[in-house]
Amino acid sequence: MGVKIEVSVVNASGTKTIFTSEFNPANITYIKEYELPDKSPVGQMQISLDYKIAYKTTYYKKDGLTRSYEDEVVFNFLKVDEDNFLEIQSALFKLRDLYTEEENEPLKPLSKVMSRTEDFWISSGGASNTYELSKVSVTGCTMRLTYYLQSVSTTGDKKQMYLTIIPLSEIDDVRLDKSKSKPNCIMLESGKRGFETFELKNKIYVPTAAVKELPLFIDVTYDSRRDDVMELLKTQVKRNAEAGK
Repeated sequence: MGVKIEVSVVNASGTKTIFTSEFNPANITYIKEYELPDKSPVGQMQISLDYKIAYKTTYYKKDGLTRSYEDEVVFNFLKVDEDNFLEIQSALFKLRDLYTEEENEPLKPLSKVMSRTEDFWISSGGASNTYELSKVSVTGCTMRLTYYLQSVSTTGDKKQMYLTIIPLSEIDDVRLDKSKSKPNCIMLESGKRGFETFELKNKIYVPTAAVKELPLFIDVTYDSRRDDVMELLKTQVKRNAEAGK
């Protein structure tokens, strides 16, 4: 995602806990220092991100690995030098500017035409599903889509917010749906594993069942837009596959 921070903590019994955070610097909104006891030689800074897109993992010997997506990263630094916080803060903001100005992101043109205001209705598996895109984040050849999904079926109704990770390498098929969608949209289909998905619980995103398909959140009712989007997406999927050989 751009930056990875890994911290190992060893307690008195020798048990090690590993904390890992990954995030795209382009999503940094602000950075502030936590207030800690003055005697501590270690300080902590809070790196706040735009809408819960920092990937966090924690490994405990007893509980194993836990994963989530959250909206901040905590970074430890030495307070011995009073200038450390400002220097690190400045470096992170410069890194944000570099990532924000990056012009070689192949999926950015696609993300810019995704609709955040339009509902996409899909009939699938005996259920009526209405999707509403909230946020799209692009890093390299991976899209992260945050969206509301309201499902109506014979087993009941459910409305939940999800975050789905879509690497180009995991897109198995790209198809145009005209018969079971409104408006007409492009469906992304995964391979056997499905697209990794997290659901919002207690203000953080935690792992849930992978999804087999997801709309691209672009109205392609008109042929000209449909052709442009399909060409762009299939070209990038093909280039990604060739690069991975």
